[in-house]
Amino acid sequence: MKTIQVPIEEGLLKTIDEKAHSRFKNRSDFIRKACQQLIKSLEEQEKDNTYVKGYQKTPEKVKVAEVSAKLASSVLKKENW
Repeated sequence: MKTIQVPIEEGLLKTIDEKAHSRFKNRSDFIRKACQQLIKSLEEQEKDNTYVKGYQKTPEKVKVAEVSAKLASSVLKKENW
């Protein structure tokens, strides 16, 4: 594992320390987990953007969308919500 130095505002550091103290081993653990969570979120956004661009490039045909909606609604009615 590599050690780094990152400048950070005092107010943010205080909040990090408060949260880290109550839920994590230490400040470093909190920051590592926060970075991992942000990376995961960014990757999900990239996937969503790729999905949207794909449909913009090759839109779904109206008939296929109608059939898909009917199938989904029939399945969802059977689910216990």
